[in-house]
Amino acid sequence: MSPGFRLPSAVVAAVLRCRGCGGLNNYGGIRAGKVARCGLCRVALDVSGKLQGIREEELARTVEGSPVPVVLLVWDPADPVCRTVAAALERISARNLGAMVAVAVDVEVHPEFPRSQRIETLPTFVLYRAQAEAGRFAGVLEETPLARWILAGEPPVTVH
Repeated sequence: MSPGFRLPSAVVAAVLRCRGCGGLNNYGGIRAGKVARCGLCRVALDVSGKLQGIREEELARTVEGSPVPVVLLVWDPADPVCRTVAAALERISARNLGAMVAVAVDVEVHPEFPRSQRIETLPTFVLYRAQAEAGRFAGVLEETPLARWILAGEPPVTVH
């Protein structure tokens, strides 16, 4: 499959996370001339697919409230490898807007987070499904296997 891998069309829920308050919003697309707004704080919702920074205390609320997969990237934006995988994750999120929630923790801003989550390597992806951790992957994944893991539940295959 190409890097353009998309979730099959049988998506039941579509969700966007508000950058302002962290609330999860049902998303049914945007009509011409309209701006999607958060149902809680009325801030315009980001429909770009860009990663959203998240704090540890917000993560549990996001995971527990999400009917779609939540993928967390624990990264250091100063690291070129981390920037590369972050860009891949943003492309996947943009192509599959509403079918997943993509969030990130910057270890420069939250240095205690990796230790509290037992994360030893950067970058690390943590996937949540049905309000529970479904898996982790530390290191680099190409875009297509990453998309398949997040959206279709196919475990990532590593080559040693």
